[in-house]
Amino acid sequence: MKRLNDDLLDSTISPDISYPKIAHSPFLWKKSAIIGFTLFCLVAAWFSHIDLFSVPKDVQQSRELYFTVRDELGKDPIYWRDQRYSLEKKLGKALFEKNNFEITEAIRSITPHTLIDFLSEQETKSSSLTITSKLSGTSLVLVATKPERLFWPFSTMLSLEIEVRFTPEGISPTFIRLRRGSQEFSPTLAWSYFGTELEMLKKSSNLLFSKTH
Repeated sequence: MKRLNDDLLDSTISPDISYPKIAHSPFLWKKSAIIGFTLFCLVAAWFSHIDLFSVPKDVQQSRELYFTVRDELGKDPIYWRDQRYSLEKKLGKALFEKNNFEITEAIRSITPHTLIDFLSEQETKSSSLTITSKLSGTSLVLVATKPERLFWPFSTMLSLEIEVRFTPEGISPTFIRLRRGSQEFSPTLAWSYFGTELEMLKKSSNLLFSKTH
């Protein structure tokens, strides 16, 4: 009886027992290959156009300044509005008298606060547009920036520098620098990239000049 039980036990524990191997679906391999290829293409596109996706330090600082100033204007709008009106009056008087020295002094008095407060009254369709000011010699330079969607999920930052001169005959703007990311483009292409925004600025400058007379 014992031998019979041993024989039954031996028959259940066989070294030749084989377990079925897990079969990998061809669909999973194809799916992984597609995902891997897509990621590779995205990474390759990033590195081949890395200068388009980088944001120059001065452009980043300009955008940070814009949003900081907007917050400060919101905290004390009456004070900054009075500062702007005072500047407009000073500039208007200098232009009317054709006093070049006073015109230069008025230009030097233009701050990001007065500029942004004035532009905030104008309608703009681009909520992501920022415009700040900086001095360059005796002229005023406006720095306009806005993000541009290239293709999902990548975008680049556009920036345009406009030199503005005030003369008794009117405001004279000159495009001096256009960039996409850190790539330099000819300023003559400014209207192609900032057409809507430049129309808004043109309307704003006409309004400003009418107030100074």
